[in-house]
Amino acid sequence: MSLEVLNRIKQAEQEAAEIREKAAEDVREVIKAAEETLSAEAQKAVVETRQSVQAFLEQEKQKTQDEIDSIRAQRAEQREAVRAEALNRLPQACDLIIDRVLKGS
Repeated sequence: MSLEVLNRIKQAEQEAAEIREKAAEDVREVIKAAEETLSAEAQKAVVETRQSVQAFLEQEKQKTQDEIDSIRAQRAEQREAVRAEALNRLPQACDLIIDRVLKGS
């Protein structure tokens, strides 16, 4: 009978070792799944952040381009005003030059 008890103890110890090994494997799988989930969430966060930054940069680029276009339009208007003023004074300038040339001769 004592041999039978020793065999049962040995069998119980083996079963306990198998249960511990299975539990350890289950824990490793849970940890791996959690890491993968966190990794996927982190990747998703990175993608979302990248998209937000890209949208912000595009917005700022458009604002800057709008400002450049506005400044160019203002400069074109200023150049046209200076040109128009110069054309308005052209007859006076021609008369002045002709007077000086004729009087100088």
